Amino acid sequence: MNRQIIENNAKLLDIPITVFESDIFDAVYEIEKSPCYLCARMRRGYLYSKAKELGCNKIALGHHYDDVIETILMGMLLWCTGSDHDAETPQHKF
Repeated sequence: MNRQIIENNAKLLDIPITVFESDIFDAVYEIEKSPCYLCARMRRGYLYSKAKELGCNKIALGHHYDDVIETILMGMLLWCTGSDHDAETPQHKF
């Protein structure tokens, strides 16, 4: 659904886009320590290499409207449980 909206908007605005897929999610699915960090780094690296392959010198990145809320909640929950922090990171007790 989101992909179709993006493609329709790009066509309406006469903006050329390239859509491609990767297997990054499959690669980090089993990772227990910092999968979000690894996934983000891998996605960014993949975007850079794809842009270079296409001869692009700029990448436009966007966020969904609720990304800020989701990120804050994930950070709060992970910080409380300590599941995404190393042993040296102080843990909050509530």
